[in-house]
Amino acid sequence: MKKCDLLLKLSKDYREALIELTTKWSWNDTNGSLWDNELFDTKQEAVRSGESESDSNAFFIGQCKLVNPVGVDIDDILENVSLNTTEEMCDGVGEDYLADVDKLHKKELENEINKVLFNWMKEYNYEPDFYTIEKIEKMKLGG
Repeated sequence: MKKCDLLLKLSKDYREALIELTTKWSWNDTNGSLWDNELFDTKQEAVRSGESESDSNAFFIGQCKLVNPVGVDIDDILENVSLNTTEEMCDGVGEDYLADVDKLHKKELENEINKVLFNWMKEYNYEPDFYTIEKIEKMKLGG
């Protein structure tokens, strides 16, 4: 299973805690895609919790990592703007509109749009509230 398949959906309180402290740990009864147990500051705390709360003879521990938004693809945006702008035109008129934008100009525009997008996400609390689980280890109980 890929680490990108291992997502942990957390409350806003846990999200804030994870942002403030860069490393958190959790445990789960299975190595499945959803981990929903408490977060811990240390690996040892997660192990102790799993040992006392797990319903099976083994459990998994893993390190939580915040997922960052990817941002926009400027080529898609420019293509969409071009299509919307020339939609009402006769066939072929303006079909190359924005097709020759300089790479440096594209990168500059993409950076500026992403900056605005990420600030907007932060201001209105639309940042991702899920995590990947890394450094997964199986822990056996009773022996």
